[in-house]
Amino acid sequence: MEVGARVDIGDPQPTSPISTPSPTRLPNRARAGANAITPDIFSLMHYQRTGDRYIVRFESGEPVVEPLLEWLAANKIGYASLTGLGAVREAKVSYWNGETRQYEAHALDEQMEIVSFVGNATLKEGAPFLHIHVTLGRRDLSIIGGHFNGGVVHPNLELIVAQGKEAVARGLDEACGLWVMQLHERS
Repeated sequence: MEVGARVDIGDPQPTSPISTPSPTRLPNRARAGANAITPDIFSLMHYQRTGDRYIVRFESGEPVVEPLLEWLAANKIGYASLTGLGAVREAKVSYWNGETRQYEAHALDEQMEIVSFVGNATLKEGAPFLHIHVTLGRRDLSIIGGHFNGGVVHPNLELIVAQGKEAVARGLDEACGLWVMQLHERS
């Protein structure tokens, strides 16, 4: 895809005082056995739960979006706020054009620092849905940012996933054409 090409991308988880809990490495199907329900996509991702938060780490070469969506589903997380930092060797970032009501996707094939990774995980039609914005730093120290559609980690990505107590669903807002959070309380 050409950078700047316009596309409609649609719908765009007891220790002693001096010890720490062991992180969990999500199992690889080959290690877990033929009947494992955990997909191979989890083979590199690590996580550790601390209270209502998870610390999640992706390793070099791992895609971000697919494993994160699978992990959210496996852990039955219906709402979480996400923050993170790290680096990617490629990314797909979009700009939402209010006039056309479409995302304009940009494929970036270069090493970049993740300066900011902020978003949320909700449910869309019962399945996990990510809404993430990212700011990426380039080698010349310039930055670029927008709606994060995906990327490949290099060498590392660290996320804090703060789980909410209740699930939040999304519904289609006909006025803007986007799937927005359906919140039931008003002031």
